[in-house]
Amino acid sequence: MLGLGFLLASNNMLVQYGLARVPANRASIIMLFELVVTALSAWLFAGETPGAREWAGGACIVLASALSSWMHRPKAMPPDPANQDADAGTRGDSGNTTDGNNRDRKNRPRAMV
Repeated sequence: MLGLGFLLASNNMLVQYGLARVPANRASIIMLFELVVTALSAWLFAGETPGAREWAGGACIVLASALSSWMHRPKAMPPDPANQDADAGTRGDSGNTTDGNNRDRKNRPRAMV
């Protein structure tokens, strides 16, 4: 019994540790998702039968979680123009080549005079 208490206490501490490191809007959805897991566990393990309102509420929470993940997904960064110039010189399609090595003129080595 003491081991179960320790397990539940450490689980709660880990959840609080993780929630402190995510934005508040995501933390609220994570905590609401706990209700869905609890309802599903009661249905599977205790034989509880969820009604239409429970299913609708769980669907709303899952939909909110999916929508939040979609809205807060990382955006693709646009290509950096400075890197595109350097890449064009190495491919040989910039038209600014000086010798057979296809180096860009602005990046060629300069003689110390």
